[in-house]
Amino acid sequence: MKQKMILIMSLVIFLAACGSSDDGKQVSRQNPFLGGTNGVMIEYVQNSPPSEVYDGGDSPFNIVLKLKNRGEYFIPKDKVYVELAGFAPEAFGLTPAAMRVSPQEDLIATTVDSEGTKIEGNEVYIEFENLNHEDPITGATFTYPTIRADVCYQYGTVAQSILCSREDLVQPQGEGVCSLSEDKVVFNSAAPVQITRLRQNPMAKDKIGFQFDVQHLGIDAQGKVFELGTACEETFRTYEDKVMVRVTTDRPGLYCSGLIETGTTTSTGTIEGAVNLYGGKKMVQCTQVIQNPGDFEFPVTIELEYDYQNTVKTSLVVKHAGGI
Repeated sequence: MKQKMILIMSLVIFLAACGSSDDGKQVSRQNPFLGGTNGVMIEYVQNSPPSEVYDGGDSPFNIVLKLKNRGEYFIPKDKVYVELAGFAPEAFGLTPAAMRVSPQEDLIATTVDSEGTKIEGNEVYIEFENLNHEDPITGATFTYPTIRADVCYQYGTVAQSILCSREDLVQPQGEGVCSLSEDKVVFNSAAPVQITRLRQNPMAKDKIGFQFDVQHLGIDAQGKVFELGTACEETFRTYEDKVMVRVTTDRPGLYCSGLIETGTTTSTGTIEGAVNLYGGKKMVQCTQVIQNPGDFEFPVTIELEYDYQNTVKTSLVVKHAGGI
């Protein structure tokens, strides 16, 4: 994850540098991301599967699905798979292991370059080959009403914002270069889990506080969130709606509550832990020591990692080759 974020961290520095002009006036911040709530989109290729097939073993067909990474997170090919459900494997001559397939290519992220040009990710295809309903059915037709394809993949989100320091953190004088108490602009990379709100507030003469919400926004695409590295396993409820969170300010004295298995980092300015989403959302509260208060802004980066699942469905009619 850290290697993937070299470019992103350079954008954080740029974002911080663009926070105010030399005369102290605020300037507009530019979104370094494409943005959006998409991850991997999955769809059946036309006529794969066909709408109807025949029994008797003389009607082989393939199921082909197209995957496209519409988010801004690179996915290695060994961190994604598609699994079929809705029928017994042996009904179409498959083994249970053949119901799950990984792609032959990595899923390249969709990104935006420094000129604002969108760079599309690649299209990757998954094929389930030579399905064949060998056993005869009873009656003229039999319908499988739900042929489901689930794509599971490891994914991540990067969010950026700017925090404020003032020479007096309790009773700042004058307008200053920034505000200690306000909702801050936060930018998210395109992904189904987002940081939806970040607010800063003064805490003490040498400390500020900030709170943010981790929220699942990909529900409309039938998306589900799972703990990182669990392969979207639905057997254990404890795996669902769990997100790894990493907060980085590069300043000592950072502490965050609301994270599972977390604590204070005194040297690196990075802290991480997991959150459980309740109703699709969880608030995290952090404090940051300011060792040498002054009028300046500095970046905060929040990285989220999780397994994610999207689903598509179709139906299939099997006809009796010899009639009734």
